[in-house]
Amino acid sequence: HVGRRGPAFVLHGLWPQPPSEQYCDVPQKTRGPRPPVPLPADLRSQLQTRMSDASVMAPHEWYAHGTCSGVTPPEYFRIAADLADQAGTVLDPLFAAARGRDISSRTVREAVATRLGPDAGRRVALTCRDSGGGAVVYEVRLSLPAVVELRAGPGPVSLRDALAHGPAIPPGCGRAGVP
Repeated sequence: HVGRRGPAFVLHGLWPQPPSEQYCDVPQKTRGPRPPVPLPADLRSQLQTRMSDASVMAPHEWYAHGTCSGVTPPEYFRIAADLADQAGTVLDPLFAAARGRDISSRTVREAVATRLGPDAGRRVALTCRDSGGGAVVYEVRLSLPAVVELRAGPGPVSLRDALAHGPAIPPGCGRAGVP
């Protein structure tokens, strides 16, 4: 279902650390087909604009990862959607300008640092995959603090603030194509 979106950033998930924590207090039977996650209509709509298919991905993300986050489903997805929207304001134009060419992790890190704070770029990594015709950027990962520390207040969580408190990570692959 990702291919239907075309060339666009999609929100895959907001994962608590350590990554080994999955399915917290989720019965084994819920690990297969997952029941829908009750979310407000406006949040479901916001997720649908950022996820490949929110009706499939939201239940997977909640039961596999969100249940370990220490927040409620609406808080978890509001944080994820708000951060994805803010990341999109930086990443969407950057990758649109590079479409059909290579982009380097250094370029991405510098753009993030320029827009979101001097150390923010050290919390961004690219994941690349071989497409048969060379490496392509597959993921952009952002290193953030624990989800429970991102609890939304009266307004959206600030990506600038979240990146300032995440651990630095290696840049990932050095250079790859932008489909």
